[in-house]
Amino acid sequence: MERYATGAVNEALQKATGVDVLGKVNEVRYSAGNVGLHVQDPLYAVHSGVDNLVHKTFHASNGTGYKVRNTPAEKLVASVEEFIALRDRAAKTPYGGAVCLVHALLNYINPATQSLGEQLLVLAIAEDQLVKGSTYKGYALGEEMASFVAELVSDEDATIAARAAIQSLVVGTKQQESYTYDAGKVAVAEDLTSEEGEDIKDGVFTVYLRSTGRDSSRAVTVAVNKNGVWKARNFSGLSSSVEAAPITLTAADDL
Repeated sequence: MERYATGAVNEALQKATGVDVLGKVNEVRYSAGNVGLHVQDPLYAVHSGVDNLVHKTFHASNGTGYKVRNTPAEKLVASVEEFIALRDRAAKTPYGGAVCLVHALLNYINPATQSLGEQLLVLAIAEDQLVKGSTYKGYALGEEMASFVAELVSDEDATIAARAAIQSLVVGTKQQESYTYDAGKVAVAEDLTSEEGEDIKDGVFTVYLRSTGRDSSRAVTVAVNKNGVWKARNFSGLSSSVEAAPITLTAADDL
């Protein structure tokens, strides 16, 4: 994937539109007719219209394109307390609720933090998908939701596939590196193009997240609760398969 330097992007945009975005744009990525705008401030591009400018520029010249935004990279939550702090800060928007879900899932698919991840999922998922239980403060995942997330780690092959699919949601992961990521730098990209024309209806919205393992975005349906916190209601598409890491050929077996 080709990366355009911030300075070059800023110079081109400033010349064409008079808009100075230097210091706001981290990078613009372009591949196979797609363009992504990564910003330091997740709301800057939307409020300033810069994302539209970049998208329109590439869309006009290549016929296709998508717009994305992502939160600043931060450490993967490692406790219930850290997750609640993230939720209280970020989940006041549909996108923020989806980001919280990804943090929970990243913990859940890791055998070392699976128990914590299940607690975080209870916190990240809408109440109508929960039942009375003992996972966290008297609640547990409902039968259908529990069955779905259990499938993610049901055996070694399922765990490997789910880990790749979920980790591909982290900005900067690569197929060639089996979608490994730095737990100290987790950012998730939202596909704004797929959301164009979508409205919040009855407190429900579908957020689309970019995957580094597929061209198509992954849908997360979120719902807002009475406290204004957005939580996941359906995210079955997040486990869809991604491109596997390439096989490295070794010397021929001469036995």
